[in-house]
Amino acid sequence: MSVVGVARDLAARLGVPFRIPEPVVGETGEDISTVASAEIIDADLCGRFGVRAIRDVSIGQSPLWMQARLTLCGMRPINSVVDVSNYVMLELGTPNHTYDLALVPGGHLGTRRSSGGERLVTLDGTEREMLRGDGLIVDRDDRPIGISGVMGGENTEISDSTTAVLLELAWWNRLSISRTSQRLGLRSEASMRFERGTDHELVPIALDRFCELLDRVTPGGVSVCSGRLAGRGYLPPATRVRVRPARMSHLLGRPFAADELRGLLDPIGLRCDVLEDDADGALEVTVPSFRPDVETETDVAEEVARHYGYQRLGRTVPRSPEPGRLTPVQRLRRDLRRVLVGAGLSEAMPNPFLAPDALRRAGMDGAEPVRLLNPLATEESVLRPSLLPGLLTAAAYNSSHRNDTVSLFEIGVVFGPPTAGGGDDTAADKTAEAVLPTETEHLGAIWAGGEAADAVHLTELIAAAFGLELDLKNANDLDGMHPVRAAEVMLGGQPVGVVGEVDPVVCERHGLTERCGWLQLDAESLLSAAASAADRPHQPVSTYPSSDIDLAFAVPDDVQASQVRSTLLDSGGDELRSVDLFDVYRGDQMDAGTRSLAYRLRLQADDRTLTDEQVADIRRRCIDAVEHSHGAVLR
Repeated sequence: MSVVGVARDLAARLGVPFRIPEPVVGETGEDISTVASAEIIDADLCGRFGVRAIRDVSIGQSPLWMQARLTLCGMRPINSVVDVSNYVMLELGTPNHTYDLALVPGGHLGTRRSSGGERLVTLDGTEREMLRGDGLIVDRDDRPIGISGVMGGENTEISDSTTAVLLELAWWNRLSISRTSQRLGLRSEASMRFERGTDHELVPIALDRFCELLDRVTPGGVSVCSGRLAGRGYLPPATRVRVRPARMSHLLGRPFAADELRGLLDPIGLRCDVLEDDADGALEVTVPSFRPDVETETDVAEEVARHYGYQRLGRTVPRSPEPGRLTPVQRLRRDLRRVLVGAGLSEAMPNPFLAPDALRRAGMDGAEPVRLLNPLATEESVLRPSLLPGLLTAAAYNSSHRNDTVSLFEIGVVFGPPTAGGGDDTAADKTAEAVLPTETEHLGAIWAGGEAADAVHLTELIAAAFGLELDLKNANDLDGMHPVRAAEVMLGGQPVGVVGEVDPVVCERHGLTERCGWLQLDAESLLSAAASAADRPHQPVSTYPSSDIDLAFAVPDDVQASQVRSTLLDSGGDELRSVDLFDVYRGDQMDAGTRSLAYRLRLQADDRTLTDEQVADIRRRCIDAVEHSHGAVLR
C-alpha cells in the first residue's frame, strides 16, 4: 500500500537494484529536547514512537506537482502540511500525524491505553467515547489529543495560523488499531495501513522525508529542530520460515531448486540462508519488517508464484476425490424416508418453535423446553423437545378440513437443555457448562384414526428394513401417550423411542375425535446402529408349501404380547417363518387379570414339505415354551 512497495516489486521483476533514498534534512533549529518530549506508557500498544519538531511553518497551498500526484492517488489536496503528510504516507506506507505545537502543552506526546469513559472530539467534528483498552495519544496533562493510529483530535488541529508543527510517526499494535477502528466505525487511510502492518524500520526515514518535503514546498523553507525523539516499546521478533524446495515444487506444480527460490525471494527482501545439514535441503527465509503478512511456508509459496509468474506455472484442474457421494448415514436416512413413504405416510415439516402452552396440550407438562432469548414471535418462544406437538397440530389442521385419516411423518431435530462440559475433575471443569442446547435427530409418525397396531407394524417394518432387533417394553407413564396402550422401543437394551397411541385427553384437546397411533424414534441411534450392523446374509426363497397354525393363550395382563411372540420365534426353530398377533380378547370368558392373545404361525422348510408329524412337533414345542415361560394356558 505504498509507492515504495510497488517499486520494490517492479525492481525485482526488471532485475535492477532497489534502494530507498536517504532524505536530506538541514537542521537549523534548536535541539528538540528543549521543545518537545515523548513517552510510551503501554509498551504492548506502541512498538516505536518517533517525534520531530518544525518551526517557521507557513500554511499554504502545496505545489501543483504534489497536488497532481495526490489527486491521481485518490486524495484531495488540503494545505501544504496535510499534503506533505499524505504524500509521505502514500510514498513510504507510513501514516503520520501533525499537531499544532502551540496547542500541545510543553510539546509532550505520550501514548497509552484508555481506562474507559474518556471522550475526544476527532478531526471530523464528532465526539467519541473511548472504551477500556483503546489506544490514545495524550499531552503533558494526560489529556487525550488523538486516537492512536486512527484519527487525531480537533483540539490540536493544524490551522491557517499554525507556525510550528509537532510531527509524530509510530508503529502500532495491529489488532488494537483494528478493534478500535471497527468499533468506532472510523475507517481512515492511516488505520487501513496500521491494521495490515507498517514497517517500523522506516520510522526515522519517514520523519526525515516529511521534513525534507515540507522545507521544499514552503516558500523560504522551514526551521527543523535538530535531533529526533525516539521511544521503543514491544516489537515482534523477526519471522523465520523453513522453506523446503520439494514442498514449493508440490504446491506450485513445477520443480523449483533452492538457488532458483533464492533468486526469486532475495530481490523482494525475503532473505534466504541455507540450513546446514538439513535433510530436505531447506532454506531459512527471514521475513523483513515490511512484510508482516508472510508467516508460513505457504505464504512464501505465494510470493514465489507471484514473482515467477502465474501464467508460467501452467493450469491444472484439481480432481475431486469423491464427487457427489453421500455418507453412509445420509444414504440410510434416505432409505428410512423410502420405507416411510412406502408404508403410506406423507412427510410433514412442522415448525420447530412452539408456544409453551403447546407442550401442556400435548401432555408433556414435565418437559423442560429450551427457551429462546429472541423469539421471532412471542407466542413461539420455546424449542420443541419432541416431534409430537407439531405432528398433532398438523393432524388437527387436516381434521378441521374434513381430512380425518392422515398418516404423517417427520424426520427432524428435537432440542434439550445444555449439558455440562467434560474434562478432568478440576474447578474449571466443574463450573464449565455448555452454552448451546443439545440437538438430536428424531423420527416421528402419526396415524389419525389409527391404532397402536399401526405404529407397532411400522416399527417392525423399520427393524426389518435395517436389520435391527427392536424390542418393546410396556410403560404406563410416557408423556402424551395412552396409559395402557403404549410401550418403549428398545435397541440393545437401551430405550430409543416410544410406540403406541396418543392419550385420548390429548387428542380431545386438539379436536381429534378418533384414536391416533404414534411412533417416535431416536433417528441418530437408529441410523448409527444400522450403519455399523453387519450385512445380512442372503436368504433363499423356499419353493415348498407352507402351513399355518393358530394358537390362542390365556396370558396374565403383566405379560407383554411381544414377549410371547419372542418366545414362539425362539422355540419354533428355522421352520417357523413368521408370528403375527391377530386377536386380543378381554371379557367374561377370561379370568380376572388375564387376556387372550391369538397368534398365527407360518411354518415352511427350505428343502422339503413338512409332514403332519413335523408340524405337530413344532406346535407342541411352541405351546410348552409359552406355558412354561409366561404362566400361560392354551385356550
